[in-house]
Amino acid sequence: RLCRSAPGDQYFIALLVTALRCLDDPRQATLADTDTLLTATSLDELDSAAPADASDWSATAAALEVQHKMKAAPPTQSVRGGVQTPGNLLAQSHDPCLIRLRDQIERAAHAFFSSSALEALPEPHPLRLYRPKKPMMHASWAIRGTAGTYHRSHVHAKGWYSGTCYVEVPDAVTSENDAGYLVLGEPPFKVKDALPALRRIKPEAGKLVLFPSYFWHGTRSYSGAGQRQVVAFDYGSPNRFV
Repeated sequence: RLCRSAPGDQYFIALLVTALRCLDDPRQATLADTDTLLTATSLDELDSAAPADASDWSATAAALEVQHKMKAAPPTQSVRGGVQTPGNLLAQSHDPCLIRLRDQIERAAHAFFSSSALEALPEPHPLRLYRPKKPMMHASWAIRGTAGTYHRSHVHAKGWYSGTCYVEVPDAVTSENDAGYLVLGEPPFKVKDALPALRRIKPEAGKLVLFPSYFWHGTRSYSGAGQRQVVAFDYGSPNRFV
């Protein structure tokens, strides 16, 4: 009923997927298929114009530092312990590093959106039903965090596809555990039987991750020195700033 009352609302779709997973309903399969609906790749490998190695992302990290005008993230946002840039970052900035980053993200995102995997989704799938005629990056922002910073699990209700690009990653984030990782599929509330994460993704400088906006997503906190800087964004219809 919620989905019928507000077609395309990503939060309501997230609730539906959660219910189907709790019921072990086979309809969850195509809605929560991370192999098809999610991509995690390196901009360094996709784009010859990208920085040559992880250390070269330091210039982009420095460009982001200048954009942080706020002392804390807005209280209504999901980040806890970090700071977030105001406004629509990549649409407003004239910094060459951030313009290049936006171009890299745009090329990678549109290549994925036109991939055979998404084109082959069944007609009733929400990613086909509510696909914009021309997907537009209508919102973007940067988040800077240090030890203890994390994101509560959430969705982007006005998006279609969401994503993040890692610009600066502390040495404290390793393969030994999921501290500092992006975690998808864990709802932000208790259910009768705990639902496992659909995917845990290790941050790396230059890594781009794209996923449906209805996927629950959050981050684990980490301890140790260094900061974590990411650029997050939403694709959808124009004039849907989140």
